Amino acid sequence: MLQDGEHSLNVFCVKAYICCFNLFPTINPDEIRLRVQRQITRFYLFILLTMLIIVFLCIILPFHTEIVSEYSPSLIEYQHLYNCPNLQCSCSSVAISYSSFLSLTLPTYHQICSSDFISQKWISLMFAPSIDQYLADTTYQGSSHYNLTQYSVTDYRTIATYHFQLLATFCQLSNSTIVAALEQLSTQ
Repeated sequence: MLQDGEHSLNVFCVKAYICCFNLFPTINPDEIRLRVQRQITRFYLFILLTMLIIVFLCIILPFHTEIVSEYSPSLIEYQHLYNCPNLQCSCSSVAISYSSFLSLTLPTYHQICSSDFISQKWISLMFAPSIDQYLADTTYQGSSHYNLTQYSVTDYRTIATYHFQLLATFCQLSNSTIVAALEQLSTQ
């Protein structure tokens, strides 16, 4: 058993060691530099010890996650759950299909999309100055080939085919996009 004097000597030695502890190597230290180094050492050890305690507590203390599944909650339960910050909804589909309360009719497109201006017949007729030229152009090697060299550069028919074909493509694209969107909406 330690005597009272030995105990106070041990406490004094530990206190002196803590007061003089310095992590920085010093060559020719002056008193101010040595004091600053000791203060920085104490601050470093305090931060290190604090971080170790935090990490230890994070490892030791369990974090509990509770998973609760609510099937067909009432309106009050739904409103309560809606305000929870950690709510995750595992809903994979809409409870009520759109077709049960939504009625979709066929869309009405621009009148140019249903006109003869975008038909291949109209585009072919634009190039034929006469029926003979039309017949000669359409039977050339079994395809719709047009002799554009007979028109001057300023004649609209030289570029009109591209304009009307572009219009026809836009109409086909809008039609297919709308049909696909309506099919997707009706399956949800």
